[in-house]
Amino acid sequence: MKLFGRIFADDFRPYRDEMIVSTKAGWQMWEGPYGDWGSRKYLIASLIAVSRFLREDWIFLLGGLAAAALGAFAALETDKGRLFWDRFSLRLPLFGPLLKKQIIARFAATFSTLLASGLPALDALKIVGQVLSNRVLSATVDQVHDRIVEGADISTPLKESGIFPPVVGYMIAVGEKT
Repeated sequence: MKLFGRIFADDFRPYRDEMIVSTKAGWQMWEGPYGDWGSRKYLIASLIAVSRFLREDWIFLLGGLAAAALGAFAALETDKGRLFWDRFSLRLPLFGPLLKKQIIARFAATFSTLLASGLPALDALKIVGQVLSNRVLSATVDQVHDRIVEGADISTPLKESGIFPPVVGYMIAVGEKT
């Protein structure tokens, strides 16, 4: 590396003064339309510091990312961490609604299959609550189960949950009446 650096520096040594003048002229030309460098010196200094860090100390960034990933996986193993992740995943801008629809479709298909096989609705809800992968929706199904035990119909707690779309509650209400 040093040999290459020396050869490179020696090759341009005769042109050093011209390069310095052209660089200063370039900065001055750029500075004209965009104002004084004094107001941007902290921005430039931080840009240079970030560039130096990425160039020379990238291994620390890699180590930090690995530690963050390990910490995130360890947090997902706890109940609070998993609940946080499930809430967060349902609130993601693009994937949250898709994930929610997928889980609700899985709920409806499993619930329908269990009811068609002759299982009582309370037992079917208990099993569906355990089958769902998202803890937020699983807790909602458990609350619906508890409300049904208290005497409510299936559709009302689903509509009031705020998690399930109202259409699911209306479809179940039609199924309860027929």
